[in-house]
Amino acid sequence: GNQVLGLSLDTSLFFYASWNTVSGATDYEVQLLKNGSWVTEGTSTTYYLWVSKQNSDTNYTFRVRAKNSTENSAWSNQLNISLPVTGP
Repeated sequence: GNQVLGLSLDTSLFFYASWNTVSGATDYEVQLLKNGSWVTEGTSTTYYLWVSKQNSDTNYTFRVRAKNSTENSAWSNQLNISLPVTGP
Protein backbone atom coordinates (compact mmCIF):
# COMPACT_ATOMS: atom_id res chain seq x y z
CA GLY A 1 0.00 0.00 0.00
CA ASN A 2 0.97 3.62 -0.23
CA GLN A 3 2.97 5.19 2.53
CA VAL A 4 1.35 7.98 4.51
CA LEU A 5 3.41 11.15 4.52
CA GLY A 6 3.35 13.70 7.30
CA LEU A 7 5.19 16.66 8.65
CA SER A 8 6.46 16.60 12.20
CA LEU A 9 8.81 19.50 12.76
CA ASP A 10 9.74 22.82 11.18
CA THR A 11 12.96 24.76 11.81
CA SER A 12 14.40 27.87 10.23
CA LEU A 13 16.51 25.99 7.66
CA PHE A 14 15.00 22.53 7.39
CA PHE A 15 11.78 20.68 7.79
CA TYR A 16 11.05 17.08 8.49
CA ALA A 17 9.10 14.80 6.14
CA SER A 18 7.97 11.49 7.60
CA TRP A 19 6.13 8.38 6.48
CA ASN A 20 5.08 4.94 7.65
CA THR A 21 7.78 2.31 7.29
CA VAL A 22 7.17 -0.74 5.10
CA SER A 23 8.12 -4.31 5.98
CA GLY A 24 11.10 -5.48 3.95
CA ALA A 25 12.25 -2.04 2.92
CA THR A 26 15.82 -0.93 3.55
CA ASP A 27 15.68 2.59 2.11
CA TYR A 28 13.12 5.28 1.32
CA GLU A 29 13.60 7.66 -1.59
CA VAL A 30 12.04 11.09 -1.20
CA GLN A 31 11.24 13.36 -4.13
CA LEU A 32 10.28 17.03 -4.13
CA LEU A 33 8.30 18.66 -6.92
CA LYS A 34 10.37 21.56 -8.29
CA ASN A 35 9.23 23.64 -11.24
CA GLY A 36 6.90 20.89 -12.38
CA SER A 37 9.48 18.07 -12.21
CA TRP A 38 10.10 15.44 -9.53
CA VAL A 39 13.62 15.76 -8.12
CA THR A 40 15.13 13.26 -5.68
CA GLU A 41 15.80 15.16 -2.48
CA GLY A 42 17.44 12.32 -0.61
CA THR A 43 17.31 8.75 0.58
CA SER A 44 16.59 7.71 4.14
CA THR A 45 17.02 4.41 5.96
CA THR A 46 14.41 5.36 8.55
CA TYR A 47 10.94 6.93 8.68
CA TYR A 48 11.89 10.56 8.09
CA LEU A 49 14.12 12.89 6.11
CA TRP A 50 15.27 16.41 6.90
CA VAL A 51 14.67 18.59 3.85
CA SER A 52 16.36 21.93 3.25
CA LYS A 53 13.98 24.80 2.72
CA GLN A 54 14.04 26.20 -0.79
CA ASN A 55 14.68 29.93 -0.44
CA SER A 56 11.50 31.55 0.87
CA ASP A 57 9.08 28.93 -0.46
CA THR A 58 6.38 27.89 1.98
CA ASN A 59 4.56 25.25 -0.10
CA TYR A 60 6.14 21.91 -0.92
CA THR A 61 4.94 18.76 -2.62
CA PHE A 62 6.50 15.39 -1.78
CA ARG A 63 6.29 11.74 -2.58
CA VAL A 64 8.17 8.73 -1.23
CA ARG A 65 8.82 5.12 -2.19
CA ALA A 66 10.23 2.16 -0.32
CA LYS A 67 13.25 0.32 -1.70
CA ASN A 68 15.39 -2.71 -1.01
CA SER A 69 18.19 -4.46 -2.88
CA THR A 70 15.85 -6.05 -5.40
CA GLU A 71 12.80 -3.84 -5.85
CA ASN A 72 11.12 -0.47 -5.43
CA SER A 73 7.57 0.17 -4.32
CA ALA A 74 5.22 2.37 -6.27
CA TRP A 75 5.45 6.07 -5.46
CA SER A 76 3.16 7.20 -2.68
CA ASN A 77 0.40 9.68 -3.20
CA GLN A 78 1.82 13.16 -3.23
CA LEU A 79 1.61 15.30 -0.12
CA ASN A 80 1.37 19.06 -0.06
CA ILE A 81 2.96 20.83 2.90
CA SER A 82 2.50 24.48 3.79
CA LEU A 83 4.98 26.05 6.20
CA PRO A 84 5.23 27.08 8.91
CA VAL A 85 3.73 24.12 10.67
CA THR A 86 3.99 23.61 14.40
CA GLY A 87 4.54 20.04 15.50
CA PRO A 88 4.23 17.36 16.36
